[in-house]
Amino acid sequence: MTRPKDRKNYDGLKAAAELLNQLDPAHRDKLLSELANRDPATAEAIQDRMFTFEDIARLDDRSLQVLLHEVRCENLALALRTASAGFKALVFKNIPERTGELLREEMESSGLRKLSDVQAAQKALVELVRRMIAEGRLKPSER
Repeated sequence: MTRPKDRKNYDGLKAAAELLNQLDPAHRDKLLSELANRDPATAEAIQDRMFTFEDIARLDDRSLQVLLHEVRCENLALALRTASAGFKALVFKNIPERTGELLREEMESSGLRKLSDVQAAQKALVELVRRMIAEGRLKPSER
């Protein structure tokens, strides 16, 4: 890893997350567990940077379909509120047409929501992805 030229813009937590993402799951989980025992806030901040909501788009189509089957329509609609158009298109591509219609209806009819609610829904979805990857039910890939 190269040193940043401008330390003001350097995100050490992101760098730690990138390093941990390269480790095998057993070592990564052990390090995160030990860090969580010593500094829970830092451990959570690193985990938040390891796999983000938009990173869900890196799942292969089959894994994305498995994931979306597990998520309630209203939770997905809330999580998608601030998602990019490309991310939304990928989601709609990987769900049945009828489910897509229901999701669109939910997104249109849900009214205004707090950004913190949207972020909580996104975080819950990311935690579900992490759990399903750890269980071997999903495979992350580089799209």
